[in-house]
Amino acid sequence: MPFQMILTASIHPNGMPIKLADADTRRQQYLQAVAALLATADPIIDGITFIENTGADLAPFEQLVARENHFQKKVELISLQLNDYPLELGIGYGEFRLLDEGIAQSKLIGPGTHIVKLTGRLRVRNLTAILHRLPLSLDLALDIAPYKDPRDGFVDTRLMVISQDFYTRRIAGMYRNVNGFENITAEHCLYQVVRSSPGANILPRLPLEPRWSGYSGSTGMQYDSLWMRLRYPVRVARRLAKQLFNQPDLRKVWRAVT
Repeated sequence: MPFQMILTASIHPNGMPIKLADADTRRQQYLQAVAALLATADPIIDGITFIENTGADLAPFEQLVARENHFQKKVELISLQLNDYPLELGIGYGEFRLLDEGIAQSKLIGPGTHIVKLTGRLRVRNLTAILHRLPLSLDLALDIAPYKDPRDGFVDTRLMVISQDFYTRRIAGMYRNVNGFENITAEHCLYQVVRSSPGANILPRLPLEPRWSGYSGSTGMQYDSLWMRLRYPVRVARRLAKQLFNQPDLRKVWRAVT
């Protein structure tokens, strides 16, 4: 099935406590990420919804799409001004608030759409291979990590596949629970969404280990450095082992609902 990509972006971080704060550098990395998706011939990536939350000028992105959209992807560029919340609430608060508003305004995302949420400056070199291995019907696919007590845990929000219906019913508004003052992150809040959705069609581990490329905005780490490339086979083996042993087991997570 085809997927609509969602890239979340903050070109002007406006004081957020991150390592990569230079707007020109961030803009260039977002442009590179959009260009990589436009250059993907595989029609499984049907389109791109780029959502920016600091009111930045998106003319460079419009020019890129006009120049490079050789495979006729369905593209929309949404500029919002949503970076007005207390910064102490955290990056996840802003990102999921942005997702809520962007999806609500989108003309390409509607009932029946499956979206792939990707942190906007990052690329996944084996993205299409991951998407082709997903089941034809699903509500949510992402990497889930329950703690020893499965009433708590976290998820990896950098790459997620979500049906529009599940997002609207279960995730919209979740950002209000994110609170950096109390160390409550979006990753933990989304885990609670999973935990409170027994019976949902959730794939708790992506079928392949993502091959990340780019830089972490919060830490400055280069995902495709030599050290990270050397570690990749170990991560692949670890993922395979967890898949063989059915980890995580969502039945245990759902039984922990109280």
